[in-house]
Amino acid sequence: MIILGLNAFEEKPSACLLIDGRLKRFCEEERFTRLKGSYGHFPINAVKWCLKSEKLSLNSVNKIAFSWGCGKYPYEMLAHLAKIKLKSFLHKMGHRYTTSESNGSVLDGLSYLYRHTPDYIRRKIRDSFRMGGFIESIPDIVFVEHHLSHAYQAFNQSPFESAAVLVADGSGEDKCVSGFHFSNGHFNKIFSIDVPYSLGWFYAGFTAYLGFRPNMDEGKLMGLAAYGEERKNNNNWIERLNKIIRLSEAGYEIGAKYFKFGGNSFHPKFTDHLAHYIKSFNNNLSPLGMNNQDIHLKNEYVDIAFAVQYHLETIVQSLVRKLIEATGCQNLCCSGGIFMNCKLNGSLLHNTAVKNIFVHPASSDDGTSIGAALYVSDGLGQLSRNLLENVQYGPRYTNDEVEEILKTCHISYIRPDDIGLEVAKILSRQQTVGWFQGGVEMGARALGGRSIIAYPGNTEVKNTLNARIKFREAWRPYCPSVLKEKSALYFKDPIETPFMTIARTATDTLKKRAPSVVHVDGSIRPQTVDKNILPKWYHMIENLSCFGLDPIVLNTSFNIKGEPMVCNPYDAIRTFFATGLDALAIEDYLIIK
Repeated sequence: MIILGLNAFEEKPSACLLIDGRLKRFCEEERFTRLKGSYGHFPINAVKWCLKSEKLSLNSVNKIAFSWGCGKYPYEMLAHLAKIKLKSFLHKMGHRYTTSESNGSVLDGLSYLYRHTPDYIRRKIRDSFRMGGFIESIPDIVFVEHHLSHAYQAFNQSPFESAAVLVADGSGEDKCVSGFHFSNGHFNKIFSIDVPYSLGWFYAGFTAYLGFRPNMDEGKLMGLAAYGEERKNNNNWIERLNKIIRLSEAGYEIGAKYFKFGGNSFHPKFTDHLAHYIKSFNNNLSPLGMNNQDIHLKNEYVDIAFAVQYHLETIVQSLVRKLIEATGCQNLCCSGGIFMNCKLNGSLLHNTAVKNIFVHPASSDDGTSIGAALYVSDGLGQLSRNLLENVQYGPRYTNDEVEEILKTCHISYIRPDDIGLEVAKILSRQQTVGWFQGGVEMGARALGGRSIIAYPGNTEVKNTLNARIKFREAWRPYCPSVLKEKSALYFKDPIETPFMTIARTATDTLKKRAPSVVHVDGSIRPQTVDKNILPKWYHMIENLSCFGLDPIVLNTSFNIKGEPMVCNPYDAIRTFFATGLDALAIEDYLIIK
C-alpha cells in the first residue's frame, strides 16, 4: 500500500511517501525551488523526488492524502463564517486589504470558499501533475482535516503509547486550536476553538507590526522578546494586551477586530484598530516596515514583543492544563505552527503537569503531508508506529555523486582519512565550516545534515556568522549541539531534545565556555546528539576534546538569510563560495578556501 501525502497551494508545501504504513521519504518543496517557503506552490519537485528515490511511478500510488478538509467547503464553512462576522471575514478571506468592505470583496471571499471545494482542488492537483510531466491517471484523493493531520503526525511519530495532543496554528478550516487524546489505537477530540480566535493570527499580527515577515519570521519576535526579560516587572504592555487577549473559562478570548475585522492601512495581518490602540499609549510606536534596521530594538518595541510572548505562553499553558485535566494523561504531543516557538515549548515543562513532551520538528504546515498520509494509512488498516529518531528523510548523495560534481565545478578538494577529526581541527582554529552529510532534514532546524558550524568559545564568532556568512540581524541567537550524555553539564533540568524544539536554561558552565550559543536571557535551544542515531555528527563533536575544547558546536542552518537550507551539493558549493565560510565538509570530501 503506497500513499503519497501532500501539503499544497498554501504555506510550506511538501510531499511524503508512506509504504505499508511506514514513512519512507519526505521533503519540503522549497528545498528544490530555492524559494523560501514556496508559498502557493504545488510540491511537484518533492513528489518527483519521492517517487524516483523509491523507483516508483504515479501509477504505483494507491491513494493521495491531502492535508486540508476540503469536504467542509463551501457549505459547512459558509455556515460557520455566517456565525461570526460574515461580511468582514469574507473581506479578509478574499485577500482584499482595503479600509472599505465592498460588495466586490465579499465576492472575493465567496470565491475563496469555492477555491477550496473538493472538485476545485482535485482539478488543481490534476493540472499540477500534468504540468509537471505526469501523464498517468491521478490516484484517488482523500481530504484530511488539517488539525487531524497535525495530530496524527505528532502522535504517531512520538515515543508514547498514549498522549494528549495539542494542535495550535493560524487556522485549519474552521478551527485554530484542537485538543485530542490518543490511546489504545483510538483518538478522541477533547475540545476545539474556532476561527477567528487564532493564536497564530495574534502572533503573526504582532510579527508584522514589529517589521518582520509573518508566517516566516515569528522566530525573530521570539528572539526579540528575550531582550525584555530584565524589565518584565515594569512592563506595562503585559497588562495593556489584556484588552486584546486574555484567559477565559472557555480557554481564552482574542479581540478579533485587531487582526481580522477592520481596515488594514498598514499590513494585512493586523487592522487599524491595533495600530490605534498601541499608539494611544505612545504615538511614536507606529507599525514598523521591513528593513527598519534595529528600530525594533528600542525598549518600547522590545517590551511589546515580551508581552506578546508572555501572553502566548500563558494561554497555551492554560490550554495544556485543561487538556491534561480532561485526559488524565501527562504525555503531551504538540504540532501546529505555534509550536515552532521553542521558548513556549520549554515553558510547558515548568508551568504545567506535563511529564514528557514531544514537539514535532516539522510542526508547521510542511509536516501535515506526513500526518494526512498516516491518517489515510490508519483508515486502511496499514498504519505502523513511525517513531521519529532521525529527521534526515530528504535527498542524500553518495561520495561518488559528490566527487563528480566537484570535478564538474573544477574545485580542488581532499579526502581526509577522518573527516570528523579534520573538521574538529578546523573548528579549533576558530574557523567556520559548512557541514553537508546524509539526508536533508525535515522542518526548519539544522540537525547535522545541512549545518553551518563553529566553535562557540567566544562571542566574536557570533558576530562573524551574522556579518559574513548568514547576513542577518546581529542580535539574533544561535543554538548549540551537544553530546547527549554531556547535557547535564551545559543546561539545567536536562532532557533529550534531539530536534531543537524545546528551550532550556544554560548552566554557568555553558555561559562561560560557550557564550555565543546562550541568548541574552540565559536561554538556549539545544540539540542533544545520540551516538547511535547520528554517529558521524557525534564523532565530529566528540573530537573537539582532542584539541582541549568542550564537545559543543554552534549549529545553524546551512543557508543565508532569506534562502532555504541547501539541498544538493551545488547549493552547498554556491553558498560556500558566496559567503565567508572557511571550509566545506561535503560527505567525505573537504574543501578549504
